[in-house]
Amino acid sequence: MYMLVLTQINTMIKSRRTKVVATVIVIVGVFWALIFYYMASHSSSPTYQTSPIGHSSPPERNVTSNPIPVADNNTTQKRMLLQYNSNIQFYGLVIDQNGKPVKGAKVSYNIQMAGDLQPQFGLQRKDKGVVYSSDNGIFQIRNKKGMYLDISSIELDGYREVRGGAARGYNFGSGSVQHAADPNRPVGFLLIDTTTQKPLVKSFKLAFVWDAKAVSVRVDGSDVVIVFVPYRDRPPGALRGFDWSMEISVQQGEICRLAPESPLIAPIEGYRSSVRYGVLAKEPGMPKSIRQESLVFRTKDGKYGRIMTNLYVDREIDSTAAYVTVYFNPSGGRNLE
Repeated sequence: MYMLVLTQINTMIKSRRTKVVATVIVIVGVFWALIFYYMASHSSSPTYQTSPIGHSSPPERNVTSNPIPVADNNTTQKRMLLQYNSNIQFYGLVIDQNGKPVKGAKVSYNIQMAGDLQPQFGLQRKDKGVVYSSDNGIFQIRNKKGMYLDISSIELDGYREVRGGAARGYNFGSGSVQHAADPNRPVGFLLIDTTTQKPLVKSFKLAFVWDAKAVSVRVDGSDVVIVFVPYRDRPPGALRGFDWSMEISVQQGEICRLAPESPLIAPIEGYRSSVRYGVLAKEPGMPKSIRQESLVFRTKDGKYGRIMTNLYVDREIDSTAAYVTVYFNPSGGRNLE
């Protein structure tokens, strides 16, 4: 009886060991299966499938991350850039120094387009072109798109372009100030006829005494006489700090100021008998000063000239000096270079 009980107990122990070993084997197998599955699904090396003709080909991959924008018509960024391009219409007028229209002038232009700083979108960044002025000097730039128009040059044999200080760029894209094209009010551009006689130039130094007589100077080779009259307003007994001024006129002619940003072309209107300029005592600065002025005159017979003055003033003495340069065009043209 005792031996029978021991045999049953031994059988039960073996049975439990078998179950434990089987359980452990199953757990280990599942563990390694999970590891192999994870490694296969996250491997960087692509797996290949056999194509119907027996060659290995890479499988299709489903990319869920955001790709780098590429140059195609469906790119959102590209469409956003293109919306900044506007229709461009521009009307210009080419004239010479006498205000007459110039025919056949070659007008070169550049159009800056949206995407100029984003070449990766494959957009056209510059549109260059050429047009020519008509019989009445008019030229047009139409049926174009872009943000900014630049008139780069205007050329014609026998003429020279005068740019002056005016801007040559015109905004058509986004911004608070946009160019408003008007065929009845074209933008003017100036060419100088180089076949005409060049202006005569005369430079000289003048000495003045305050409150004395006028000083007159005749331009060589012409009948032009320029008159300088100095003035001073100093309180009695004052040794320094007085108002001074200079009045300039042209005998048998008229005179006016030339704006610093204007091209060196005589204006058609705005002339008067004389121009007077100076410095007040209350103005800040040293007693000694230099005052520059650029003036234009027109003679009675319709000829033009320019006067450049550099007046040196010492408000503590009774005399002063000036360096004067005169440009006179005897041909009647308004160019004063």
